Amino acid sequence: MDRETWETAQELRRQNKLFSRRNKQHDYLLSGLIRCACGRAMSGEYFSNHQYYTCTWRNNHHSQLEERTCWAHSVRADAIEVDVWESMLDLFSNLEKLESQLRIAQQDELTSLDPKLEELNAVEAIIVQTEADAMEIGQALKRATGLVAKSLEQNMVEVNQRYDAMCKRRQILQSEISVTQLTDDAVQGVIEFAQDVFVGKKMLTFKSKGTISKC
Repeated sequence: MDRETWETAQELRRQNKLFSRRNKQHDYLLSGLIRCACGRAMSGEYFSNHQYYTCTWRNNHHSQLEERTCWAHSVRADAIEVDVWESMLDLFSNLEKLESQLRIAQQDELTSLDPKLEELNAVEAIIVQTEADAMEIGQALKRATGLVAKSLEQNMVEVNQRYDAMCKRRQILQSEISVTQLTDDAVQGVIEFAQDVFVGKKMLTFKSKGTISKC
């Protein structure tokens, strides 16, 4: 197994560990959200009668393929979750500040899509040019014979392959760009929820905490 294949397999394994709730015996408020100092995600695990967040690299380490090591300690879940949630409650107590922070995060999310938008524009330009090339080759094929015709046919095959590849890439980019977490409705929902919490209309549950944390 080469490095690329192994790393892909480990990434899939990590995602399954992070997000497959049926494999969890304990709930973790920050599951899939918190990151280690080394930059990798941290996942929840239970040992020594306590819940912890541990760097996923430590669980996915392969001594022959991975030279990188992470020596960061596991973090007690009950400690860090309280700190995070208290910070969020502080935001909840000031709706103006909360909305300001959410709008900043919303803009950051949109800004992060800029490279994909630029690539999408480039891909669409290539598609338009490829369609024009196909039309030109098609017209030339009507008049060509012999070696010229064979050469044009090969060009047409290459154009078709390029067109198919660009269309697939466009579809992927459009799908990725369309998925955003902090929509205007999501921002408004968090603000309304925060307001309800402080007027006693709703009780905070683990599920509702997790929903707000992901925002």
